[in-house]
Amino acid sequence: MFIVPSHSAPVQFANISINLEMNAFPTKLTNQVINHKLIQLNNSEHELIKVNDNSSNNDTEISLTVFGIHTQKDRNVSLCRWQNPKSIVMNGTNFGLAFGKDQHYHRSYSICLYNPNVDPLNVLLIENKYPSVYAPVPGGCNLEFALEISPFISTRSTDFPLIDYLTFQHAALGNETDYKYQCGKESRDQIEYLIYAHYTNDNNDNDDDETEYFHRLILMSNYDWIVAHCWLIARINPNLSPLRLYFSSNSKQIIYFNIVARLKNEIIHWSLYVPSHNPDKRSESVDIVFIIVLVFMCILSTIVSIIGYRYFILGNFS
Repeated sequence: MFIVPSHSAPVQFANISINLEMNAFPTKLTNQVINHKLIQLNNSEHELIKVNDNSSNNDTEISLTVFGIHTQKDRNVSLCRWQNPKSIVMNGTNFGLAFGKDQHYHRSYSICLYNPNVDPLNVLLIENKYPSVYAPVPGGCNLEFALEISPFISTRSTDFPLIDYLTFQHAALGNETDYKYQCGKESRDQIEYLIYAHYTNDNNDNDDDETEYFHRLILMSNYDWIVAHCWLIARINPNLSPLRLYFSSNSKQIIYFNIVARLKNEIIHWSLYVPSHNPDKRSESVDIVFIIVLVFMCILSTIVSIIGYRYFILGNFS
């Protein structure tokens, strides 16, 4: 249930410019510089996010901008249209928006974030800019938001204690003559997906701490860091493999994921999805060490039973 201010209640608005005011991440990436900004929303407060295609001369070569919107686990933030802030578009803790730019037509996009919680809410915005019009667009066919494409990675638990499930959407290609980044077989034929995972250390990492959690999301939005520090767990061709993956995980371990959408057989044109992580640690989950010991004991007891049956039972009738 969303908490929406009444017509008589005052609504606070704060304007920010993603292009101008976001703090630059100190690492320059292969194709672009990642920016991030932490904002705080009070109860029933809105925050404007404005992306200008022609905000500066330095951005004239930027054809695609993707930024993630993240909050601490189980604390939702709402996405709304700035023209009608009371109209909630979607609600969640981890989602992304993609903005494309046509070289012949420049316009600004304005969306807003809304805090439906009683307490103040910290929201992390992570921006990635891509200069190439041929960069694959992550999440290509998702149109929940009218102007943008939402590059989701979804993870959920299964009925098996140590098995989780990951699914995502295929990307689409943009080109100089087609601003809409059409989704279709032609685009999918040219793109492959590299799924990377970062396994946290059970003892030393505190993912419940908001600062640590946000820090990991920033790192998992950094292409160079991902390639250097994460495991490549799958390479998917959408024409041969479904865009879903079952993976095993220790019940005490949080795994962070990101996906590189890349043109096949090259390393120049690529883009990153918005990072995600496996479901929270489940109290009902069984530790993997316990499972291994249990399986070993079952095998051992079976062997002992067979030996005992053969030498003690059958031996009495021989």
